[in-house]
Amino acid sequence: MSAREPSTTPPEASPFTYDLHNHSTFSDGQLTPDGVAAVAKAKGLVMGLTDHALMHGKLRSAADFTMYYAAADRNLLLRGLEVDLGIPLTWPVRVLQEADYLIGSLHGLTLDGRDHPFIEYFNYRLGLQDRYELPAAFADRARFLDACLAAFKKGLDDWPITIVGHCTLLPGVERDLPADWVDALIRLAVDHGAAIEISGLWHVPDESFLRRALELGATFSFGSDGHTRGTVGEIGYCREMAERLDLPAGRLFIPKPNRRR
Repeated sequence: MSAREPSTTPPEASPFTYDLHNHSTFSDGQLTPDGVAAVAKAKGLVMGLTDHALMHGKLRSAADFTMYYAAADRNLLLRGLEVDLGIPLTWPVRVLQEADYLIGSLHGLTLDGRDHPFIEYFNYRLGLQDRYELPAAFADRARFLDACLAAFKKGLDDWPITIVGHCTLLPGVERDLPADWVDALIRLAVDHGAAIEISGLWHVPDESFLRRALELGATFSFGSDGHTRGTVGEIGYCREMAERLDLPAGRLFIPKPNRRR
């Protein structure tokens, strides 16, 4: 990754004060980058800006990325991006490498030549709609999980992902995942050197998944996945899980801002 000026983040900042997943008006967030920074200051957190690099995003040109990174720098936010593991990206790696880290998340699947976004399920989980009907394409549970695992693998193989975002937020199966599938996903992350996100917004993964990930040598990150003033910086679930697991600070992924000249 390319270089930038040293971060002003205090060197004594605890790994447990990092929130590495937040959105702004550069994608589908409600706060401007300076609004995100104000929340970080008020809550005593070190935050990263991680707007969508494609989905819902306004990052459509090299100039857009330049403005985005400048906004993060100006507000003393870590430079992050969230890329969608289910959708091919066309941005050259050099553009993404201007970020300090990349979150790769699954927001949908392509099955039988048709795209199936998870947005309705996400809205249901957030209480924004009363019902959620599982698509027929997801009815075969084993097939669906195999397709999810393949999407995670392809994303990790193709892109320099450093964090796997809300990895068990999967329609119809998130609370009933087979042990062999869980192990396969965790090992994918470990083998690719990617941290597993503990999500403050979605309260995933659950404790049993995280315990197994700890056993298998995974690293972790905290992310509020904040999109609103009320959700940016909300990492209570992350801290609760860390306390229950007695998670060592050394197992938390902390980005090292690149030095830019």
